Amino acid sequence: MISSLMSGRISSRYGVKFVLNIALGVCGVTLILMPFAHNILLITFLSICFVAGIAFAVPLVIAKVNMVVYGNRGFFLSVNTFILFLGTAIAPILSIYLTSLNNFTSMFVIISSIAFLAFLASLFLPSDQQTTY
Repeated sequence: MISSLMSGRISSRYGVKFVLNIALGVCGVTLILMPFAHNILLITFLSICFVAGIAFAVPLVIAKVNMVVYGNRGFFLSVNTFILFLGTAIAPILSIYLTSLNNFTSMFVIISSIAFLAFLASLFLPSDQQTTY
């Protein structure tokens, strides 16, 4: 929760798109590394890095919507909230499917592929310059 409070200050210094790309990249990399970690301290560190990446990404997506969209921001923020809640609704279904797999490494690979898809989508976002109309 503390990292989500710091995301605004860090994004104002380095740019929203850059920090969002880093946050989503950290999420994907930590999910790839997690099944290969056999030390509880390393697993804890990777888990904290993953959660920090998500905590950075969520407010930055809202900030990016605020920067890019000129009119009808409320609608696009409600679409963002809908997609966020859709992800939380699909997560239990996905976890039931993933727990049926025999290899836990494949579970992390599937989840990290979703994170890398989000990272690839963030690469195509427009730059941080806010257009004035």
